[in-house]
Amino acid sequence: MKELKLSIITVTYNSEKYISQTIDSVLRQKEYLFEYWIIDGMSTDKTLDIVKSYEHLFEGKLKVLSEKDTGIYDAMNKGIRLAIGDIIGIINSDDYYYDYSFKAVLDIFQNHNDISLVYSDVCRITMSGEQKCIINGNIKDLKLGMSLNHPSCFIKKKVYEDFGFYNLNYPIAADYELALRLRKCNVKMQKCICILAAYREGGASNISKDNIRETYLIQKKYIGSVWATYIYVKSHIRYILKGNLFN
Repeated sequence: MKELKLSIITVTYNSEKYISQTIDSVLRQKEYLFEYWIIDGMSTDKTLDIVKSYEHLFEGKLKVLSEKDTGIYDAMNKGIRLAIGDIIGIINSDDYYYDYSFKAVLDIFQNHNDISLVYSDVCRITMSGEQKCIINGNIKDLKLGMSLNHPSCFIKKKVYEDFGFYNLNYPIAADYELALRLRKCNVKMQKCICILAAYREGGASNISKDNIRETYLIQKKYIGSVWATYIYVKSHIRYILKGNLFN
């Protein structure tokens, strides 16, 4: 049986505060077959210096591209195009994997050829790194919003080749649009029983007004205008009452 190769992608821009934790979480799983792409948007802080300090530790597995992009999903698409692995995982520059994550993911893909996407629950952490709560991942809740927990998602590269990359018309919620698109195309998804990643609160998805608007447009496209309007109104009321979708 062919040994599957992972391609891990991290998008960075002025990410010096947390990037070491992200890189360390990949480095600790060096025994597995993978490549690690850092796609940088021409950072002006110490991000690239930190990344370069790790190059010798990865023994050729770490690769860096630094150039201007039009946003986080444009950078992710660059990484996907460069990736040569069978399976792609995208971990943000302030999030991290757990030490067993690669093994858990590879075991599922290796033993189930029909599965094309693996996801899991994730641990939500504060800016200081303290565990706040566990966010459930559930494919059945995709109708409500992005419920696959993007930092935990591992997707076969062939899926991107067959069904398309991130749609840059949705600069905040392109991961949700992709998830619904793949669901509509009957891509088989499997939840991993292990928590694969921790994500830090305060990221781009917390820009709630933009998130609400994009979610409406995406749901209108894939689910229907009646449902999209219902969720839009419900989310907007919650935003007014709480000030943030994720509080």
